[in-house]
Amino acid sequence: VGLLGGEVTVEAQLYEKELNEKTISVIHVPSSEQHVVRSVIEDVKAGNISEATFLNMESLLSAFSEQGVEAVVLACTELQAVMPNIRIPVNIKIFDSVEILALAAIELAELGLTNSVKKKYV
Repeated sequence: VGLLGGEVTVEAQLYEKELNEKTISVIHVPSSEQHVVRSVIEDVKAGNISEATFLNMESLLSAFSEQGVEAVVLACTELQAVMPNIRIPVNIKIFDSVEILALAAIELAELGLTNSVKKKYV
């Protein structure tokens, strides 16, 4: 699984423990290319989404595709904003962390689960 996120998310390894426990390897953008991820995030924050923003995101996804990555986790809330205009390589499934979190929160609210069961989702 490829992981696209800001520096803090990547450095904190927020997703690795859970994925590794399920024997899912996590592939990161090379540190020399992390500035491209940062550029996409900053464009969204500034409300300055342009063709360059889309091209940067597509290049990140293409690089994962070329490495044989089957899925990519969008691990930053800003990344989802550019996805409707992105040509995603056909062999990559996108996991939107915001959507997954929202669906889990709805499920927990509907089920009225206790805190001990909620830990499954955290």
